[in-house]
Amino acid sequence: PRDINFGSRNVAAFVENIFRLTDKLLLVPGVRYEWLEGDASGRNGYEANGNEILLQNIKRSRSFVLGGLGAEYHITPGTEIYASAAQAYRPIQFANLQAPPTTDVVDPDMKDAKGYNIDLGYRGKIKNFLQFDVSAYYLQYNNRVGTIAQQRQDGTFYNFRTNVGSSTSKGMLPTATAS
Repeated sequence: PRDINFGSRNVAAFVENIFRLTDKLLLVPGVRYEWLEGDASGRNGYEANGNEILLQNIKRSRSFVLGGLGAEYHITPGTEIYASAAQAYRPIQFANLQAPPTTDVVDPDMKDAKGYNIDLGYRGKIKNFLQFDVSAYYLQYNNRVGTIAQQRQDGTFYNFRTNVGSSTSKGMLPTATAS
């Protein structure tokens, strides 16, 4: 019963460079350009009376630049402190664009989720038998996609797919590996 056409196109280019400021300090800036386009159309099934349930014809095209910066400081020949900060994105997924039109409405102004990631860590080797890495991270995403129940003028309800809020993830990741 389904006959769905989904197109997705993506072009990306990035550049980064390691700058060795001293024998112990390195900076790694980078930039990434993204161009995305996605569309969804077609039939999502049939109603009980045999009428087609058509998808909302949706086409999204966008482009943006993401930047990041990393750094390392080598404390000893076998250990270093590192840090990085980078912009992040999460594009709108096909599932968000293929809402059944009888129960859901897709926000035409829905945006990709964007945010940033920051991490800080200490890693290295102890002799030739143990490698370790202890890090902390903070990830922020804004414009998360979700659904909000809405009521029509006639009293019926529908799910409105739109940007619903933000999320934050943070934590620590200690790891050790014996050689």
